[in-house]
Amino acid sequence: MLDKENFIDEKLKHSILMFIILHSLKKKPAYPYDLLRKFNSHKNHPIFSTLGKNDVYNVISALTNKGLIKETYVDSGKKKYYTVTKKGADMLKTSKLLLMKHLKELQKLLNEG
Repeated sequence: MLDKENFIDEKLKHSILMFIILHSLKKKPAYPYDLLRKFNSHKNHPIFSTLGKNDVYNVISALTNKGLIKETYVDSGKKKYYTVTKKGADMLKTSKLLLMKHLKELQKLLNEG
């Protein structure tokens, strides 16, 4: 169900969150808790307003399964943090270019009407 105020469905939210987590981990490896804390500081944004820890863990799992990020265990295997793989960095670069291209095309289309 779509929220009339925050017109972002779950699929779109998941895709955007994948992009944001990949981008964040490219800048700096992090623990899932650190990512969640960072996102919680932006609770006014529609993407993050209903974000829970399961959302972050599900996206991390998906990114790991696709080989875009990898986990590294610390504290005798009790904790793990995540870093971007080469495959993830390449995909992020390509995704940014495509996103910018599509946003320009969308803006052009919206300005025509």
